[in-house]
Amino acid sequence: MRKAAKQILKATHTIINALSHKRFKKLFAQQTYIADIYYEADPDIAKEVYLVGNFSYPEWEVQIPMKYSFFHRAFRTTVKISEGSQFKFLVGDTFVCCPTYPFAYTREKFANNVFETSRSCSRGNADSLQLTGIASILSK
Repeated sequence: MRKAAKQILKATHTIINALSHKRFKKLFAQQTYIADIYYEADPDIAKEVYLVGNFSYPEWEVQIPMKYSFFHRAFRTTVKISEGSQFKFLVGDTFVCCPTYPFAYTREKFANNVFETSRSCSRGNADSLQLTGIASILSK
């Protein structure tokens, strides 16, 4: 009985290690950015705005508070995010998408915003990045 239990335990550890390795390999294969995400709204109407998405752990459960920037005239937060990550804004108790970011649809036909970058050559700088939407990259 003990021998069988040890074999099961060893097999479980092997599976867990394999899954963890696969997860880390996938994580490091993606390009990750530190980006400012903006949501344009009147601060008198939208008292609290949060960012939620599949870039956090656990996915879609972490509510990242956004602060209003009078300079940008928008709510703003800085997050670590990968290209292709999906997100929404929680305004009050309603989830909304921002029209300035690209959209993606889930199997259930829910709309989400998508974080995308596109490489563009500008005056000899072949590695310059231009963002789709109103986010700005701080550093890679």
